[in-house]
Amino acid sequence: MIYKNLCFFLFCLFFMQTSLAYQTLGESGEIVQTGKYRAGTEIQFASGANLTGFVDANVSDSSSLRVHLGAGDVDFYAGASYKWIPFPDFEQQPAIGMKAGVTIGREGTDNFFVLHGSPLVSKKMDFDQGLFVPYAGIPITLTTSKSKTVTGLQLSAGTEYSTPKLKSWGFTGEIGINLKDSQSYAAFSASFTLDDQNTKKGK
Repeated sequence: MIYKNLCFFLFCLFFMQTSLAYQTLGESGEIVQTGKYRAGTEIQFASGANLTGFVDANVSDSSSLRVHLGAGDVDFYAGASYKWIPFPDFEQQPAIGMKAGVTIGREGTDNFFVLHGSPLVSKKMDFDQGLFVPYAGIPITLTTSKSKTVTGLQLSAGTEYSTPKLKSWGFTGEIGINLKDSQSYAAFSASFTLDDQNTKKGK
């Protein structure tokens, strides 16, 4: 009986939603260092699967920019987001800030435009196995298409992971739960940090 109830819950969680699935929080409150870029790929599982490529760049000590491009269950989407962390992770204080952005795309014959924003909280935890950075947010989305306009609300939580054994690599696991007119999902990503060649050469 417990097994049947669990299966029904998972079915409802990932397959009985009607809104588009492609938005994830995707990152903690950590800011990519000045003079470096982070490039990665994320796969998201919901009513179908979406594959997204992204690049992060430093804007300031407290902010960064992400551009992304993806396809899959949603035919095509692209966008950019800005992360601002005015309160960094320091001693017992978690990183506190926000992330906001825009996405455009196409599903079937319908084009869509999305505004999205979320508070963002994270905290570094260093273990023998590596560095974990659990994070959470409550993304709000406004999706507009020719056929409808929908305001969605989610609860998203995940963790970033890195280890000195895989220098420059980072990994992320995240789940999102539909709170209102959105999509529940699970997502995983891998990314690699690159040096800005101009900074590296001292230009």
